[in-house]
Formats: sequence, structure tokens, C-alpha cells
Amino acid sequence: MAKIIRKVKVFSFVEEVIERFTREKRLGSASTISTLRGALLTFEKAENRSPENLLFTDLTPAYLDDFRVHLAERGLAEISMAVYFRTLRQVYNQAIKRRLVAEKHYPFKEFKISQFDLRTRKRAISKADIAAIAALEVSTPRLLLAKHLFLFSYYGAGINFIDLANLTHKNVQGGRLTYERQKTGHLFNFKLSEPAKAILDYYRPFTGAGADEYVFPILERGVHVTPLQIKNRIHKKLGQMNKDLKELAKMAKIDVVLTTYVARHSFATALKHAGVATAVISEAMGHQTESITQTYLASFENELIDEAFDNL
Repeated sequence: MAKIIRKVKVFSFVEEVIERFTREKRLGSASTISTLRGALLTFEKAENRSPENLLFTDLTPAYLDDFRVHLAERGLAEISMAVYFRTLRQVYNQAIKRRLVAEKHYPFKEFKISQFDLRTRKRAISKADIAAIAALEVSTPRLLLAKHLFLFSYYGAGINFIDLANLTHKNVQGGRLTYERQKTGHLFNFKLSEPAKAILDYYRPFTGAGADEYVFPILERGVHVTPLQIKNRIHKKLGQMNKDLKELAKMAKIDVVLTTYVARHSFATALKHAGVATAVISEAMGHQTESITQTYLASFENELIDEAFDNL
């Protein structure tokens, strides 16, 4: 049996993971782990410790709880904290898999990510709200693009922004959309609805019809070439889109902070309202476990409870 190295430095391994994900062009995952790295670095410095000396065996349940308090003091919402700890758990699991730390040190058996309240903020909107957005008459190409991208994400099984940006016409064949999710590598293959097809048809004259041409005017061939250029462009356009979505929400009189993630949550919730089993929704969204899908359906569960009280 291979010997387990006991003293593995967390930041060194995190850098390896970021570098590997970047090489694999899993830029979303690399970015998420980079954000975690920054938060851990800030925490270590706040505690007057040397970050380069942090070991996996130092990540005890007590350490994680102190980190949780630190994040809360910085004003992070619980759903954001849950993302940090899920990412840290992912990194720790990879270290165990590579036999860099013994499983007996695993802190997440005691420190439960389920402690975070993920139901405090509504993250899904109704089909009526979706229809209101679709009916909006907008005045600028930028607002129209934000509207179309949001709706296409909703119609397209909650496809996220980085995957929208990377879609090319070769991903669209025979009325179906086939693509590999950048974040997880999960392969999606599903039938496109008529509204989704109409959005694609709208942009074809602007982006070209070649198989390798991008579907949406986000990235440009010959301009955004390197992984860093692509990442920076997507980050800039995502910020613009989320700003524009707030304007669209105001126009449609929707009292929700509208972001790209709302489309994904709304897709899951619409399926649940239609009576689709959670296991099927989980498969449609490419989730590894049904527990992740339950997070997306949290606001739906709260609505059911509210309706039950109304009927008392």
C-alpha cells in the first residue's frame, strides 16, 4: 500500500488543483477554487499565521468553524459560505484520493455543510414571470442580449453563462443541443424548445453559420484566444448581464434580484411544479447528487409550506 504523506501543505495543493483545472479549461472550477484560496489566505493573515505552513491536518472541525465565523463577520450570506465549504470539501477529497492525507483526519464528518440555511433567499421565479420577461420590449442590443441569454438558460436546462459563451453551432444539431459543461465535464444532450430555437435563429446572421462560430456574441474568434483572455471576457460580460437583468426585473415588475442563476433555479422549480421527480430533475441539470437539486428547490418547498398554512 502506498505511503500517505502526513504533512501536505494546503496552499501548495490548492495551486496544483487550480493549475490542473486551468489546463483542462475547467475555468469555472479554477475560478471558484481561486476565490476559496483568497478567503483562506485572508483568514490565515487575520489570525497572524503563516499561510504557507497550513497543513491538511490543521483543517479540523474547530478550524472550519473559526473560518465560518470569520466569513460571517465579513458579511457573507450563508449560501455563499456553503459554496466556500463545498469547494474546500472537494479539495480535501481530492487530497485523500491522491493519498496525500489520511481519511481519519477528514473534518467534514463532524463539520456539516447542511448547517447553512440555503432557504433564506428566493432564487426562482414563476412561469408567469418568465413570460413577462419574454414579453418585454427593450431598447438596446445589450438589454436584448441579456433578455435572450436569460431566457435561453431557462429553456436550456439551466445552462450557465460560461457554457452559453462557449456554445458554437456544432453544439446545435438536428434540433438538439449537445455540450459538455465546463465546470463538471457532464455531457448534456436535449431537445431544444421552439422559443430556444427562435433565439438561436435571431443571432445567426450576426455570429455566422459556421460550425465553429460562437452562437452568441460574447466571445470573438481571433480576439479572445488564450484561456485568460476568454476568462476575463466572460467575467466582464457576466457582470454586464447581471446589471442588465436587474433593469429587466424592474421593467417586468419582478421583486427578485434577477441573476443568471435565477434562470437555473427557475428551470428546476418549473419542472417540480409540473410533477417531475427530483431524481429526473437532478439528471436534467447534471447534478452529482439529489441533495444539490434539493438546494435549487428550496424556495419551492417554502412555497408549499406557505400554501399549506393558507389552507388551514
